[in-house]
Amino acid sequence: MPRRPMPSATRNLGLAHARAPHVGFLDADDVWLPDKLSEQIAILARHPDAGLVYGRTLMWNSWIGDGTHDDFFYDLGLPPDRLYRPPRLFELLLENRAQTPTVCNALVRRTLVEDVGGFEPAFRGMFEDQVFFAKALLRAPAWLDGRVWARYRQRGDSCTARSATAGGDERARLRYLRWLAHYLRAHDALDSRVRRTIAREMVRAQVRMGRRTLRRLVRGA
Repeated sequence: MPRRPMPSATRNLGLAHARAPHVGFLDADDVWLPDKLSEQIAILARHPDAGLVYGRTLMWNSWIGDGTHDDFFYDLGLPPDRLYRPPRLFELLLENRAQTPTVCNALVRRTLVEDVGGFEPAFRGMFEDQVFFAKALLRAPAWLDGRVWARYRQRGDSCTARSATAGGDERARLRYLRWLAHYLRAHDALDSRVRRTIAREMVRAQVRMGRRTLRRLVRGA
């Protein structure tokens, strides 16, 4: 049986050895654009209360080179080039309707990484990044920028693509939302507005799971 990937544990191992004031992540198949670090570090220097910064991420399909796959961007969901205080970007992350921080794009202060306890080892694939960014966006202001800083390679054999094909993406999302609700209760951060948002997203995930199950039953009938 193949071993399950453990990106959270791997990232935490790297973080344990990090000594610089800022932390960025670059998975093996993604690409940073040339001015990413210099521009992001300059932003954090101008906004000392910002815990992280992120911008647009190119969903990179054209790397395949066959001319049939177009690159694209997701909408940022909010006006860029400004600082947002919690919980606005946290709520945007929960709503899952726009691009939020991606691992290859964001630059995070190491102090914020330490404050939120890094990545959660229990998440070994889908949503390990969203769990981390949910904690970070709830804890500190973040700068949302309109520039493009990274290319996120799209692959048919990625963990996300395999899970979506198997119908596991909604199950994983429901687990993530339940974990998040428990985390917020434990940290006394589950106010009424956030509670309603999480409850609504749980219902949506359950409805989508039910629809997929129904479609499979109909096809098998």
